[in-house]
Amino acid sequence: MALSAVKKSTIVRVQRTGLRAAFRLAEVVAPRLGGRLAADLWFRVPPQLPAVDLPAGGSPFELTS
Repeated sequence: MALSAVKKSTIVRVQRTGLRAAFRLAEVVAPRLGGRLAADLWFRVPPQLPAVDLPAGGSPFELTS
């Protein structure tokens, strides 16, 4: 069996099932509203992660790219 065939998590699929059903319903009932909500969700900036303390003996550094 290939590693890609192994399903690693069902939690993510279960959580998104309700969201998919809501967008399928919105496509029929109110397509403009559903499209606007989908765009708002898709183009949302993810929340900023909190600062993490350095491990013992670590020192901060910066990279320029």
